[in-house]
Amino acid sequence: MNPCFGSHHSFIKLAFVALVLLCGYPSLPVSCFMLSRVRVWVYNSIAPDTDMTIHCKSKDDDLGEHTIPFKGNFTWKFHDNWDQTTLFWCRIGYWDVKAEKLVSGAFDIYKESRDNLVCYGICPRWVRTDGIYMWDQLRHTLKLGYTWPN
Repeated sequence: MNPCFGSHHSFIKLAFVALVLLCGYPSLPVSCFMLSRVRVWVYNSIAPDTDMTIHCKSKDDDLGEHTIPFKGNFTWKFHDNWDQTTLFWCRIGYWDVKAEKLVSGAFDIYKESRDNLVCYGICPRWVRTDGIYMWDQLRHTLKLGYTWPN
């Protein structure tokens, strides 16, 4: 028996209790044990000959502003935070030729607490004239996640 730690079995129990306290009992999320790798794609599905601008950020990262042509996409990858607070938001806009006005808004494009269990690390988004669509891997459905602000 080790005089500093007691038995090997006691040390393992202590380490497990510390892990549970660190990760948040009772749910013990998978990302606690191994940080999830995530890839987000934002597709321009607005209209032919319509470019969109996109500028995405997190608390720690600024991904810059990009102009995306119709049927093009902007993509990036990252690891979720250990405390399940990963958040990327994007300002997205385009010129609506028919209405002769700029359409734009800011959206939580990836929010770990919402998306972790429906993306499984693959998070495509489609920007359309009526809003931002998200793919739900769990239900195999495309759903309108956000509409454009007025």
